[in-house]
Amino acid sequence: FFDNSNDVVDLGSGASLDFGNNGAFTHSGWIRPTTLGDYDAFVSKVVAARTGVYSYMTVFMANGRLSAYTGSAWVDICPAGSVAINSWYHVAFAYNGTTLFGYVNGQLCGSGAFTYTDTTTHNVFIGSWYVTSQIYDYNGYIDEVTVSNTARTADEIRQAYEVGLRTHPITIDFASAISHAGPLSGSGDLTFTLMATPSGYTNAGDHIYKGDKIIVRENIDGTEYLAQGTVDSVNVSTGATTVSAWDSGSTFPTGGYTPSATVFKWQREYWNITEPLDSHLNAITNLTLMIYGVTLITLLHLVALPLLLPPALVTSSTVLFFILLTKQCLLLSRRSLLTTP
Repeated sequence: FFDNSNDVVDLGSGASLDFGNNGAFTHSGWIRPTTLGDYDAFVSKVVAARTGVYSYMTVFMANGRLSAYTGSAWVDICPAGSVAINSWYHVAFAYNGTTLFGYVNGQLCGSGAFTYTDTTTHNVFIGSWYVTSQIYDYNGYIDEVTVSNTARTADEIRQAYEVGLRTHPITIDFASAISHAGPLSGSGDLTFTLMATPSGYTNAGDHIYKGDKIIVRENIDGTEYLAQGTVDSVNVSTGATTVSAWDSGSTFPTGGYTPSATVFKWQREYWNITEPLDSHLNAITNLTLMIYGVTLITLLHLVALPLLLPPALVTSSTVLFFILLTKQCLLLSRRSLLTTP
């Protein structure tokens, strides 16, 4: 948070911040102004003491305009009302050597002819460019600033803005063991007892419900056994669980599943993709899965991705859905654990 009182981030004058005279750059980040005054600093390159000698500056004006300074003259980039107080915006200033482009929330909002002289001894600052008068200091939040020596394209800037829309956080709903008190002896045994409390739940049968597709898995002497079935009833307090039947293809150890078995379930997730451009959606070739702060289990098994449909059917009005299976590795493109991929 920058409080309009000499708060500043000094990036120094390293060689990586020297772009050369009229060198290309892109400065971008998220802002949430608390107040707006004329010439409020974003990213600027000025004399280290911040006392009045400049390579260039990028700023916000009191009326919400985006502007920049060449070292000798001000250039208006985006019109009044481009940003306002108490709202978050993704902003970017992208310079290609002749023209400085402004972007707000991934959209081009204006441009202007621009030149500058890059002084290698100058420092790059965020939030302040003139220590003598703090009325030019930024007031509010600035986050995730990037300083680049490349003129980023409109697509790259939009994708940076949409990074939050292109991700989907997942919370694993359920994980359990089988209790000693109610083992699963074989395919004819439709009733067994869950023990979900070691996974951090309050009750033995928490987070499993009638109609859920439950999976039991255990590896015994290198052989993996899997059984899945639809839950018919569950006692939340005791963990006593009944399935209507075991699905075809389910396998069982000779002595039955032991308390070392892991029990989990299919989990359906919905991912709203109404903001990214249709052309971007249809160009997707990779999905990346990243796991943070694991406290339960960590297998993701993706099925039924509409991205597998013809591209024309995947638009920004689509809500992607996928079923999530949780365990200990990553599997892709199988609808059932009981079939050959």
